[in-house]
Amino acid sequence: MKFRIALYSLLTLLVVGIVIGSFCDLSISQALCQNSDDFFLHTVTAFGLIIPYMFFGLFGGALFRVTLNNKNQKAGLKAVLYFMSVFFCLAGAYYSAQDNFSVNGLYHPEMGYTILAYVIGFLFNGIGFALGFIGAKSNENKNAWIVIMTLAGSIIVSQLVGISALKSLFNRPRFRSLGNGIEFFPWYKPNLHYKDLLGGAIVKEEFKSFPSGHSSISALMMFYAIFVPLMFPKHVSEKVRFPLFLVGLAYYIFMGSVRILAGAHFLSDVCFGGLITVLFTIIPYEILSKTKLLEL
Repeated sequence: MKFRIALYSLLTLLVVGIVIGSFCDLSISQALCQNSDDFFLHTVTAFGLIIPYMFFGLFGGALFRVTLNNKNQKAGLKAVLYFMSVFFCLAGAYYSAQDNFSVNGLYHPEMGYTILAYVIGFLFNGIGFALGFIGAKSNENKNAWIVIMTLAGSIIVSQLVGISALKSLFNRPRFRSLGNGIEFFPWYKPNLHYKDLLGGAIVKEEFKSFPSGHSSISALMMFYAIFVPLMFPKHVSEKVRFPLFLVGLAYYIFMGSVRILAGAHFLSDVCFGGLITVLFTIIPYEILSKTKLLEL
């Protein structure tokens, strides 16, 4: 009950944040963003999503293990689930590498950071896969794969489809890019002519302010509160669910603040990114609760 109240309370606060941002986005960023080239902010941006992206590896490892544990599953279904477990891990590694050293972070192709980003992405998702595989060893519930696929599907839809689609639809300029013909746009007003401004130092990435992908991904840390006690019941007590949620919430607030200070996002971008993740946390949580599948 405490966890559910926390989720819905956060949902309300995020909506309030979006409303405040609708009126005060520009003034808030003007007050907070003093140096968009700050090394610390870029470093946090570059490395800050490694742990949230490990979630995909954790999903993959747990799915592989519970499929292995289920001796009565049909061969065809087993093959699909094994494939999906590897896919989750590889997808997490790939997108982690894409975000680690993007134009939002420490982007210096001549220094070989691209290769390093992929090494880091595959390393941490490999660790996540191993932890998921080991942790789910004692999970013998035949419905565990349904829970994993439901949660994983929700994440994929929210992050890879929802966030990307909204960024491409609204094309909102980042605060750090304002000036030289680039005007401020409120989040609810699509920028239909951004292509006219591309060229030189102005790249398409500078028109992906809304919603905040980094904030949305960092909010996945709150997903651990559902997944970890559920998949690893012999190792992790239900009592840690709320503390895990608070840790995830703190991480989301930290990352969102960094993105605002770096001039990469406005308050409404950060709140909307978090809102998408929270909504896609609540939806599968409620569905699984009503079908009793959470009672593994």
